[in-house]
Amino acid sequence: MASQQLGRLRSKIDQLYLQILELLNERGRLVQEVGTLKEV
Repeated sequence: MASQQLGRLRSKIDQLYLQILELLNERGRLVQEVGTLKEV
């Protein structure tokens, strides 16, 4: 039973990690867009 709980928790952690990476990538794209607009 404990191993099933650990598996579920690890899966949730992995999902959160992927969401964090996606958000950081989106932030990076927005920063690049801001930089491009400032050059104009």
